[in-house]
This record gives sequence, structure tokens and C-alpha cells, in this order.
Amino acid sequence: YPFIMDVQARCVEDDKDARCFLVGLGLGAWVFNENIQIQIILNVIFEILINNVVDRIKEIFFNFL
Repeated sequence: YPFIMDVQARCVEDDKDARCFLVGLGLGAWVFNENIQIQIILNVIFEILINNVVDRIKEIFFNFL
């Protein structure tokens, strides 16, 4: 959450758009159940995007999918 909102705030301040590159922290050596953890991460990201103004973020790349 803080990353996405920080990107949005910086873009508004600098009058620029952004592309975000999200990594799947905890999905490597520390993974417990990869499918469930990926679904949880995606659900959280989608909730953030739905419930907040993030109009300056034009693209999000999920490198763990």
C-alpha cells in the first residue's frame, strides 16, 4: 500500500505518470503456498487500486506471475 500511494503522490507532485514493477516478496525461498500467496497479493493490490485514486499509475508489471 505505501509503495503505490507514494508513487501516486510523487507523480502528482512532479506532474508525471508512472509504471510500477512489483516483485513477489516472500514467493521465493520463503513461500508456504505459492498459489494462495499470489492470490492474496493480487487481491490486496486490486483493493488498493479500486479504493484509491491512482490515476497517475498507468501500468503495473507483476514480475511474479
